Amino acid sequence: MRCVLSPTLSSSQCSAVCALLFLGILWLSFACLTSRRQPFRHGLQAQVKRLGPYMVLSALTMTYFLYTPTSREIITLFSCQPVDTIEALQRIAPQYTSTPDALDALLDLTPVTWGWQGVWTSDTCVLCGSPAHLGMAVGLGIPGLIVWVFGLPIALWFVLRRHSKHDAKGQCGLVDPMVELKYGIMYDKYRYKRYYWECVVLLQNCALTMLLVLLQSQPAVLQILVALAVIIIGLILQITYKPYVVAMLDTLRKLSAYALMVTVFCMALVNVPEFEERQALPLVVLVVIATSNIAVLAVHLWAMLHELRRWILYEMNASGRKRFTWGDLQHALHNVMHTMCGGRLQGVVRRSAGPVASLGTPSGQQAC
Repeated sequence: MRCVLSPTLSSSQCSAVCALLFLGILWLSFACLTSRRQPFRHGLQAQVKRLGPYMVLSALTMTYFLYTPTSREIITLFSCQPVDTIEALQRIAPQYTSTPDALDALLDLTPVTWGWQGVWTSDTCVLCGSPAHLGMAVGLGIPGLIVWVFGLPIALWFVLRRHSKHDAKGQCGLVDPMVELKYGIMYDKYRYKRYYWECVVLLQNCALTMLLVLLQSQPAVLQILVALAVIIIGLILQITYKPYVVAMLDTLRKLSAYALMVTVFCMALVNVPEFEERQALPLVVLVVIATSNIAVLAVHLWAMLHELRRWILYEMNASGRKRFTWGDLQHALHNVMHTMCGGRLQGVVRRSAGPVASLGTPSGQQAC
């Protein structure tokens, strides 16, 4: 193995910050251009106020997609590749043992005192416990865990919880058009009283990533068992609370979890020493994994086609026609795009109307 440098910093914190800054500059430039017919100060304030919900929506969407890969890179800052002997370290990172002075400096670091052994996984040129690694772990890793990995889901939960309260008229704040425009991507597919479920999913994924990264120096069977435990806990929560507003989505989620459990179990079976010598076992495991995942994919495709058919029949019954034309499809897509950008069009099918309601939604999904 040679010294390998992984662009951890540039691909995690820097990419997320640059993407959000670029998005902010883009929206500010758009607001400045659209306010040129009015006095600059008042026109810019009016445009920012008008475009504010869309800015929040775009920033939240970009943060959502950047969250998982950035969190993985932040957690990797604490990951080390074990090295048993000085000879092994010399093969991986010879710069630490090339001279007597370097070897003395290596022994003075005593990375075992910190609970770390070996070299940093993302950059084998950096010894775990060295000043360079400690600087990144303390300066970037710990703030990243607090602010990004755990801070974002908790902050999202607080925001949604604040809007889930009822107003003076007794109406749930989550049904407000502006709230739904800004934060609807985080709770639209869940029942109102399970508005926080996306935060649970994000924290579950982060816990799984953190355990796998921190345990990568341990045997593969232990890593697989830990992953299986996290998946089972998530499945138990899914079955207990049934968070989705549509019952079919709960079913599809459970099927996906079952397929993932079968895949992880088969991977653990292959790593058991008693079965490693059996040549036919990998082929059998591959067939089982492929069959289970293909079956789940087929069920998802069937559900999509089934709901498309129900939606077409609903549109035909609503319009009183016996045919569904290409113009009807274009009009429906137009409504969907405008609904995503504000939901102000008339005739938009809400949660309690149309074919979605006929899927067997759990009782009480309209309650906050």
